Amino acid sequence: MDDIFEKIEEVHKHLLKQNKFHLLPYTLDDLRDAIIARTNVDEIDFIEIPTKDLGHDMRIQGKIELFERAPAVYALPNTVAEIYYLDGLSDTKKRFIVCKEMSHLLIHEGRVRNADELIELVNTLVLPLPMREFLAKMTNQPQFASEMIASFLGLELLCPFQFRDQFLAELNKKEKSINEIASIFCVPTESITMLFTPEFHEAQRSIRKKLKS
Repeated sequence: MDDIFEKIEEVHKHLLKQNKFHLLPYTLDDLRDAIIARTNVDEIDFIEIPTKDLGHDMRIQGKIELFERAPAVYALPNTVAEIYYLDGLSDTKKRFIVCKEMSHLLIHEGRVRNADELIELVNTLVLPLPMREFLAKMTNQPQFASEMIASFLGLELLCPFQFRDQFLAELNKKEKSINEIASIFCVPTESITMLFTPEFHEAQRSIRKKLKS
């Protein structure tokens, strides 16, 4: 399971190498370039979905399609990821949705191969108990677990632990509010709140110590 967190660390290291790690909030283009540099994907395209094209299914806010495409006749095929997002989303919601979908590429490369491994990753992340209990019942439907894991990994991309560690101290001292922190990362406030719970934060600290050891 460490492979996925290592992939996220590699994405952030790429941003550091490009002198962009400390430039918050990250742009989607910079994150896309970093993911391409650190995975086997050759191209990632962002495509807006008009609401009218969804018909009655308004549950879809984003999706990813992965395929191979030859750039020219007789050329070797490139691996292409097309990421679709719903039009009319706020900027914070769009960033969250797009990064959530890009996180599927990290799950794929991180060798999470089946439902049991997804549930193991859920436990590693120390998600809230109701969510863990729900996902434990979804072992025969791993797509549900995959979507929820991708949501948290998307936040990991947008909100690196190093900054969260700093902001948590400021939050505890009431020097910053959760709304102000969400604004710095340019993510939805309701999505970021769990990252700053003591249980989740300490679990993430332990994971990073393990990666460095």
